[in-house]
Amino acid sequence: MSVGDVIFVPQPGRSGWYVEYASDVLNVLRPSGDADREPVRPGWRFRAVARGETAVALERRSAAGAGPAPSRFVFTVVVR
Repeated sequence: MSVGDVIFVPQPGRSGWYVEYASDVLNVLRPSGDADREPVRPGWRFRAVARGETAVALERRSAAGAGPAPSRFVFTVVVR
C-alpha cells in the first residue's frame, strides 16, 4: 500500500478483540473520544501515514483466568 491509503480489517467474530500495530506507520481511524484500541464495529480502519512495515496483531482477550488461551492473528502491512 502507499502513504495515504486506507485499509479495513474486519473484526473476526464477537467482541473482545484488541489490535496492536506500529503507530508510526499506521493510524487507526475512529470517532473522536473512543478509548483504548477496541474496534469501532465491525472492525478497524487504518490510514498509512509513513513508509515502513508493521505487524498488525489481533488478539481476543477474555477476563483474567477465564476460558482458553487467547486467539491471535498477525499479518504484515508494508507501506511503500
